[in-house]
Amino acid sequence: MKTTLFVRPNLKIYLLVALTVVVLKECVIPADSSPIRESSRASMASGMVLSVASMEHAITQTLLEPTSYDYALISECYQRQGDFRKAMLFLRKALLAADLEAQEN
Repeated sequence: MKTTLFVRPNLKIYLLVALTVVVLKECVIPADSSPIRESSRASMASGMVLSVASMEHAITQTLLEPTSYDYALISECYQRQGDFRKAMLFLRKALLAADLEAQEN
């Protein structure tokens, strides 16, 4: 009994599935969707968009006494302003500071 079940796959089905995934990802599901944080101190504290002067003041205070909370707060403020590159930079710094804080305790 020779079967040719897996010899010639139907490529049309693969193409249809791939197109469906792309359409769902790009059109139906929003690209900037993020999970909702229920009780995060950082999201409560940065509910408003800080001005440039207050952002600079917060950054200098954080550089003098760095904590993971302060870095996360600045990261979220940059995210709300739309500067995602700086937001990711400060988020990485927050993660590194959190690791250092965990090692100290």
